[in-house]
Amino acid sequence: MLDREVRTRLRPALDLVAAWLSGAGVSAQALTAAGLLLGVGSAVAAGAAAWSLALVLWLLSRVADGLDGPVARHRGGGTDRGGYLDIVADFAVYGAFVFGCAVGRPDARIALFALL
Repeated sequence: MLDREVRTRLRPALDLVAAWLSGAGVSAQALTAAGLLLGVGSAVAAGAAAWSLALVLWLLSRVADGLDGPVARHRGGGTDRGGYLDIVADFAVYGAFVFGCAVGRPDARIALFALL
């Protein structure tokens, strides 16, 4: 429910940035890969208890993830392969981040693994 409202509000800005990225030759898959790398970096930072860095990398990861779909649409539409890679990257990042938090906060491991 909130996701739809947030997407509606962000759509104009995302479309503007996506048009610029697409015009610069950035592919949706490159953004998916960047989001994956940033997300894994955020998990590593969380594991090292570098919480500010983990937050920044996590947010950048989510921005990249939010832009891959609009870029795909600007470049003529997404593909099943691209959609599959996007969802696999999303789940890998979500799982890695929770795992990283569990490493960085051993006292919260049980709760974090229950979340996972």
